Formats: sequence, structure tokens, C-alpha cells
Amino acid sequence: MLTIPQSVAEALGIRTLGQPIAHYANGREERVGVVAGAIMIECLGRQTIDEALVGGR
Repeated sequence: MLTIPQSVAEALGIRTLGQPIAHYANGREERVGVVAGAIMIECLGRQTIDEALVGGR
């Protein structure tokens, strides 16, 4: 699943719903936001629509 930094979510005005705990492979845990709805991503002329988590600082 796509994860975007908190600073990017704020800059784009993306709303989040809920804050489940993410469990990483290295054993670390972090509360992350779940994007309200799907977001469209475009890269090199290709597009996809996906759900995303918001984490990090």
C-alpha cells in the first residue's frame, strides 16, 4: 500500500480517517493516518488510483 509523508498530505490538503497502528518489518510500530478515499497518482504519463496511508514526519 502507498504511504505518503505527513508533510505532503498537509501540502495537498489530504484528509485522513482513523489512525491504526502500522507494524514494520524491523519491529517498529507507528500510528498512521488512512486517506479518506482514493488518490490518483501520475508518473511518466501513467496513472493509477490507490488507497494510501499517511505516516512519518
